[in-house]
Amino acid sequence: MISRWETGVCVPDTLNLFRLAVLYRTMVEALFGEHLQQVRTELTEKEQCYFPNSSEEAVSNQERDRTFSTPSW
Repeated sequence: MISRWETGVCVPDTLNLFRLAVLYRTMVEALFGEHLQQVRTELTEKEQCYFPNSSEEAVSNQERDRTFSTPSW
């Protein structure tokens, strides 16, 4: 099941995400690894296209992301 997720064939449902997080003793966010950071970067870039004057807010969001980044246990 996990190999299908790793290859991009499917994604686990919400309940299975929580089960995996408990199994691996981590947070759900940590299961997404690089994908989560990639999505955040893409969203920030799109926000800058639609809201060019919100660069200060984007910087504060980046600082927030560093503060609440997933732990590397």
